[in-house]
Amino acid sequence: MSNCSILKTIYGSEPLLSPIGILNWLRVQVNLEGQILRCIPMKHYHQKNRGILKAGLKDEVSKLRELVQQQSDFIAVTVHELRTPLTIAMLQLESTLSSKVLMKPVRKDLKVLEESLEQLNHLTKELFDAQQYDLKKVEPLRRKIGFSYFISGVYDEFRELMEKKSITLTLDHDRSSHLFLNIDRAKMRQVLHNLLNNATKFTPQGGRVVLQTHVSESAVSMTISDSGPGIPPELQPKLFEKFKSGKRQSSGIGLGLYLCRNIVELHQGTIRYSDAPLGGACFIVTIPIGVPRSS
Repeated sequence: MSNCSILKTIYGSEPLLSPIGILNWLRVQVNLEGQILRCIPMKHYHQKNRGILKAGLKDEVSKLRELVQQQSDFIAVTVHELRTPLTIAMLQLESTLSSKVLMKPVRKDLKVLEESLEQLNHLTKELFDAQQYDLKKVEPLRRKIGFSYFISGVYDEFRELMEKKSITLTLDHDRSSHLFLNIDRAKMRQVLHNLLNNATKFTPQGGRVVLQTHVSESAVSMTISDSGPGIPPELQPKLFEKFKSGKRQSSGIGLGLYLCRNIVELHQGTIRYSDAPLGGACFIVTIPIGVPRSS
């Protein structure tokens, strides 16, 4: 079902025959292309012109398209207006921090400012990336890479970071595997980085995070589980939607998992959540082995 859909009450002048009797009132859900996704029969109400059904759907779809376009335009303008001054500020701050005459307290304050600017820059990039996925403008740059080399590299990047938080990161992977995948390395790395960053944030000191892989004849799965608080059941169904997230999220605008889902789907794969055996969250990314390389 499309993310962009509406629920509209429509009347008909002539009774509609159905297995449950004669109906005059429907709730109709449509997508941007005007396709009817769902019809919910209701009780009898005052009859009106049946043509309202078609006209009403067309009018609502037109309004929905306009709203989606307005949202897209707003994000594009906002991102553009933010990125330029942010880039200038970060370059200027980097130049200032390179100075050897800064007093220690001043340097410490500037480092805090640098971290805040980097976070704002990250959020701006997420907004831009989400818009590109919404507009279907993203194409994966697939290349043949060694799976063991890829997974080991991601593990090494996070091992030291988690050690500083007294978190044990375990890699459960057959390093002798000679499997090669045709994937967009940067984008798939972004997926694992997002999931491991979340695990690092929400796993307490002394906790555990496990990065596990499994290879079958047709697909490879990468599972990241932690011993953190997990995600409440009522929030799990919308976990991968835009601007939605679990209560574990301490920062951000709810786009990280939405971008993960889009990247995985670009590779004809799936991403899903389950409760981890460790007691926290568990995310399973599965992609087919036979994805063709980009031309």
